[in-house]
Amino acid sequence: MQEAPNGPAVLARLTDEARRAIALVSRPLAWDSGPGADLDVAIIGGGQSGIGAAFALSRVGVTHVGVFDAAPKGAAGVWATTARMETLRTDKAISGIDQGIPALTFERWFAEQWGEAAYRTLGRIPRLMWQDYLDWFQRTVAVDIRHDMRLIDVDAAEVGLRLTFSHGGSHSIVTARRLVLATGVDGLGMPFVPEVIRSGLPAGAWAHTADPIDFSRLAGRRIAVIGAASSAFDAAATALEAGASQVHLLSRARRLATQSPQALARNPVLYRPFRDLPDRVRWQIITRGRARGHAPQPTIDRAGRHPNFHLLLGREIASVRQGNDGIEIETGQETLSVDFIIAGTGYRTDLATRPELSRIAKRVRLWREVPGIADDRDAVQEWGGHPYLDRELAFTERVPGTAPWVRRIHIFNYGAVVSHGYHVGDIGSHDTCIRRLREAIQDGLFRDSADRLVAPLLNPPPAAETHPARPIASQPARQLPGPSPFQLHLQGLNP
Repeated sequence: MQEAPNGPAVLARLTDEARRAIALVSRPLAWDSGPGADLDVAIIGGGQSGIGAAFALSRVGVTHVGVFDAAPKGAAGVWATTARMETLRTDKAISGIDQGIPALTFERWFAEQWGEAAYRTLGRIPRLMWQDYLDWFQRTVAVDIRHDMRLIDVDAAEVGLRLTFSHGGSHSIVTARRLVLATGVDGLGMPFVPEVIRSGLPAGAWAHTADPIDFSRLAGRRIAVIGAASSAFDAAATALEAGASQVHLLSRARRLATQSPQALARNPVLYRPFRDLPDRVRWQIITRGRARGHAPQPTIDRAGRHPNFHLLLGREIASVRQGNDGIEIETGQETLSVDFIIAGTGYRTDLATRPELSRIAKRVRLWREVPGIADDRDAVQEWGGHPYLDRELAFTERVPGTAPWVRRIHIFNYGAVVSHGYHVGDIGSHDTCIRRLREAIQDGLFRDSADRLVAPLLNPPPAAETHPARPIASQPARQLPGPSPFQLHLQGLNP
């Protein structure tokens, strides 16, 4: 995209307009949770989801919020790091992070700089342009991100949660009443790499698409990409554009899927009420609909237009080993010799693989423990490690009553997909899921402070007598009654 014809002054005016609009529609009283914790909410992840969540909370007065990211400044999120598509696969008119404020939309940001006619002719949003928009959005809504802060432990605290961070060779502790994990597609697990690759080759011979690959080092080399979802084709095309001599993409699928096979994608009206469907129905919709990855046709064509791209379907990798002529991949149909392997093989949700969640992994309920689904062994292996979340996107206890503090942790990443249907954290999920998260945290903070806030309303001080002609008789100190049924009800809700 050519440089914007309208300069910084135009963007500055839009910034001022957006801030005035925010002030007009966001006039809450500042929320006061009282003493006991450093923060009301800690958000882990400074990408689009973390920024959007912090902004949503600020609009309802929840301002004691900290946003933390392990990456250095400028490297949070995926758009300028490990994402490799040329353009977003989301429609340019998608709304969500702007939270209904027109001056904050991508359309206004683009049109102010390039003009409305240019917006009308724009197809998909260029990937790095979306990052530029997010950078402007963050500055405009004044979300501060604490970079180089890696979460390494989560534990219960006297009030809320005790979070331990590593940064610059030292550790620091922050307490928070609620925790939001806005940590992306692998936030509750790790990239999945087939065992045949991990055990057959040294680490430097392969990478996952989630890794920060230096594609310039692949120029002139033979590359194998494993997988047939979008990220695999993105990696193949990027390698070819960087000068790879040959790229072979291998998939066990016998045909490519160019549209999402997910049932929810075909029936989007089900997204919003999905969390209230019966467990068995939710499980079947997710596991049957997401059994295969897919890649849109333009993503496939980007790699396919190169004459040195080779698509090999219906291939099962039997063995991988280091040979005399590089890495030898045996498929049963041929033996390929390559110099480097890129695994575009997705992710596996498994809390036990996350060091920062080691205290939590055995305390939260997982979908594999839901009655009536264990008969589907393949689906359980792939999806059973996802946490069973409540309606508020929060963990639930494996054994009720043993770890109520885990219900203070809200999942705003891919780990929520089986429970809520949405690929939470994706651009398309923000419109509904950020609102859902905001309301959940508001309700939780109220429950935390219910006794302090409600007791004065139930037990108002006696009205003072102001008649000057009558002396006021002394009264004994008033004793507050025991907890009301309402207070007891709130206490029962409060984890």
